[in-house]
Amino acid sequence: MKTRQTIKTFLILAMTISAGPGYAEDPVGDVPDTISSMPQFSGKYPPTPLSTQQETDVLDAVFLRFPGTDRGETMAFIREHFPEESREFTLMAQRNLGNALALLIDLVGQSTKLMELRSRDPEHFAKIAQHRELERKIASLSGELKGEQAQAEHRGEAQLRGVLSESFMLKQDLMKSDIENMEQQLEALKRLVKKREINREVIIDNRYLDMVGKLDHLKW
Repeated sequence: MKTRQTIKTFLILAMTISAGPGYAEDPVGDVPDTISSMPQFSGKYPPTPLSTQQETDVLDAVFLRFPGTDRGETMAFIREHFPEESREFTLMAQRNLGNALALLIDLVGQSTKLMELRSRDPEHFAKIAQHRELERKIASLSGELKGEQAQAEHRGEAQLRGVLSESFMLKQDLMKSDIENMEQQLEALKRLVKKREINREVIIDNRYLDMVGKLDHLKW
């Protein structure tokens, strides 16, 4: 039980150190002997898959950063919409669990935002999901075209160009939607500034009374 708690404490520490999107080369720094001796942390070969208990401890540590987030729904979303990154996490966790933790934190952060967008604006979310799928297809097709024989026979060029065109148009739609949203936010901000200017004296008076404590009797 003490060893398990030590592992979980270290995972939380590693999660806290590895901040921001992406993952650093060495996000965890020095580790306790009980942890550094694990193959996943020492980098020893062959790679060692996480045990069921270790997987649970990793998820416990990661989702502490995202209170109120449904773990099962989020992990299912990641597997569906981030398949390559999900596989990368599984492989990385066998060799460097610190980097894998940072990657998973980033994936959960992105997924929670996308899931919120899916609830708020399903149409916009669908376009983003479609664009991600097209980008994966482009990566696959471009890899196939790099072979000398494929280049000599010009195989797949028309298909790749067609997918690139489709991806470009979809990206344009997404950017236009972003512009519309920003314009709406800007208009709302302009209206707020105008209202504040109209109520300038009232706002200043209320702020003054609050600062000198004359509104204490009106606080909730």
